[in-house]
Amino acid sequence: ILDSITDGFFAVDSDWRFTYMNAAGERSIDCTPGYLIGKCFWDEYPGTVGSEFERFYRRVAASRDSESLTAHYPDNDRWYEITAYPAPNGLSVYFRDVTHRRQVEQERQQFAALVEASPDFIGVAGLDQRGVYVNRAGMALSGLEPDQLASISVLDFFPESERDRILGFITESEGGKDVVVDTWFQHLQTGQLIPVSWSFLRLRDASGIVSGYATVTRDLTERKQHEKSTQQTLASIVERCPFGIYIVDDEFRIASMNEGSQLGAFANVRPIIGRSFDEAVRMMWPEPVASDVIQIFRHTLTTGEPYLSRNFSHARADVDQTEAYEWELHRIDMPNGRDGVVCYYFDSTWLREAERKLWEADRKKDEFLAILAHELRNPLAPIRNGLQLMKLARDNPEVVEKVRSMMERQVAHMVRLIDDLLDLSRISQGNLELKQEQLELAMVIRNAVETSQPLIEQMGHALELVMPSGPAYLRGDVTRLAQIISNLLNNSAKYTERGGRIRLSAEQLGGDIVITVEDNGMGIPVHMLSKIFEMFTQVDRSLEQSTGGLGIGLSLVQRLVELHGGSVQAFSEGQGRGSTFVVRLPTAMSVAEIRQDNIEPESGRSTPRLRILVVDDNRDAAIGLAELLSILGNETQTAHDGLEALEVAQAFRPDVTLLDIGMPKLNGFETCRRIRQQAWGESMVLYALTGWGQEEDQQRSLAAGFNAHLVKPVVLADLEALLAQVIAVRA
Repeated sequence: ILDSITDGFFAVDSDWRFTYMNAAGERSIDCTPGYLIGKCFWDEYPGTVGSEFERFYRRVAASRDSESLTAHYPDNDRWYEITAYPAPNGLSVYFRDVTHRRQVEQERQQFAALVEASPDFIGVAGLDQRGVYVNRAGMALSGLEPDQLASISVLDFFPESERDRILGFITESEGGKDVVVDTWFQHLQTGQLIPVSWSFLRLRDASGIVSGYATVTRDLTERKQHEKSTQQTLASIVERCPFGIYIVDDEFRIASMNEGSQLGAFANVRPIIGRSFDEAVRMMWPEPVASDVIQIFRHTLTTGEPYLSRNFSHARADVDQTEAYEWELHRIDMPNGRDGVVCYYFDSTWLREAERKLWEADRKKDEFLAILAHELRNPLAPIRNGLQLMKLARDNPEVVEKVRSMMERQVAHMVRLIDDLLDLSRISQGNLELKQEQLELAMVIRNAVETSQPLIEQMGHALELVMPSGPAYLRGDVTRLAQIISNLLNNSAKYTERGGRIRLSAEQLGGDIVITVEDNGMGIPVHMLSKIFEMFTQVDRSLEQSTGGLGIGLSLVQRLVELHGGSVQAFSEGQGRGSTFVVRLPTAMSVAEIRQDNIEPESGRSTPRLRILVVDDNRDAAIGLAELLSILGNETQTAHDGLEALEVAQAFRPDVTLLDIGMPKLNGFETCRRIRQQAWGESMVLYALTGWGQEEDQQRSLAAGFNAHLVKPVVLADLEALLAQVIAVRA
């Protein structure tokens, strides 16, 4: 009987020696038949010594009561279920290998724990679709009570409105297809509707026959809230997007539109939502533009082919302006399951205008460079011819004097051109400083007329002056105010045919000084009146009408006037009908106190002699200036680089050194510093003489140790005034 059973069986005597082992036992422990008979249990299975097995066997043998044990035997990593019986002379033991069963049980326990811990509703129903099991999360989600489980039906978890739909899915499932669908659960206690994702699965036994059903239901409340929040955020982004977005439905009506569209391209179309797209487009654009746009939309709606336009620029039908857009179309699925067209567009009008201005600025730049070259060559030609004349007629004082006078005028013209450019640069960079003081208007006008008189006389014009009946005062920079008026006079002189009339009038009106310059010259076309004060603008660039200039005079006038808190306007009735420029400046509130120290000293030829060193790497410039200073009675020497300047200065010990900045071997800044380091150079007067005239250039000169910063070409009278101050200090 024992040999025929499937469980293992063995017997040991009181000395723990095997007396019997059945066939099932020998197979279980992989032992040959009869091998263990007579052998000691503890010797053959040392892994049991000191283990739970030894304690179990000895306890049964001592107590004489049978016991059962399930334990793990580590030597072969197996689990055994054991029952031991006391025998008259030893112990009898039934044992069974339960390793596989225990693994299955552990897996089932782990799965059950996972199911129970799952946040999703997990339930099992029988073939009658009534409850067999629902996990803890399912109980909480549905409000199911434990005593309701056996009587509850799958359909009871759904609201009435969903049950027919769910029953259809269950029927479909019986045909072999599992179901996953978004639907609603209804809480059994409160009736609350809960958005869920519901799965319905068939369970099969070992033979493949359906034995029941399982449902897995996930609460979508949080996800739906997140989706709603995300949709609201996206809707808010779309609504406030700087791009226009709108949708045209399959009935060709405007279905929706963001704020950018309602305030942008469609601002004049009201109402807009629900309006026929054809009608809206024809309100905005003239034909044939409107028909072309409508056709493009219909093509995308019909074919699904996207459309992209990068250069849509046309005059509007509803407003007097041209607008440019970049736009694209895509066919989309509408919520009702039908097709629609979404249009994304960007108003590029400002971008096109910016491109136009850049192109215009580039064109003006090219014109300006061409004119600058022309204007600089004009005075250079007579200067070069004059030099040849002076060489050939050196013994004819009359000819030399005429040539000198001509060269002086041409150089002054070049200096004015360069000064105007520098002034505009300083104003643009905010580096132009006004020397504000209270001034008498008559004195400012007198200075301006003196500056412009040579050009007016050269052109044969008649100048009429109309001054206020009484004294008028204003506050500002006398040089810059005179520059404003003289630029306007020069402009009238250049753009009026020879023998014309120019009228300069000034009056005080309330709190303003009003200065008007009128002429009967070529006039200003109406379309140019708004551009006349722009940089590098001339009314007529044609060769036959060209009167010279860089086109910066009026721009400089406007900026200087604005720096003084005033305004300037241009008026003209058109080509050939003259021009009028009106400047308004704020009047001073108190009587002007004309500062005597602003009066330029008379240049004298009897100043005491100074020792002067002229340093410039341009030899002609250095020698020419040195000769001029020698004629004025000074003792001079020259040097042509920084190192030579140090040597000559140490030997010559000049009172004054005129020092160029950009020189080879040693620049002017370093040369100045080295001179100041010498005992003989500490009190020397050092003037920087350079073509660089910006504020930062002047600051660098002072920091290097120069007494003053002079910009080339230096005006001789200004230099004489500085030298006179040196002599006065040393007297």
